[in-house]
Amino acid sequence: MGKVTGFMEHGRRDPGYRPVGLLDDRAENRGALIHGCPVVGSVADLPALVACRPIRLLVLAQDL
Repeated sequence: MGKVTGFMEHGRRDPGYRPVGLLDDRAENRGALIHGCPVVGSVADLPALVACRPIRLLVLAQDL
């Protein structure tokens, strides 16, 4: 999560961005806080999350 962590830290300092949740397919991370941001579901949950929240920016990152 190196690059994601950097983006999240920038988002906390920039009033134009506010990270509100992370998606992680690893079930053991559900409900966890990663750098203060909650894991709100898996990638499969993305359509439902986008439908019910006013999202202006979505950042996708992949673990390699």
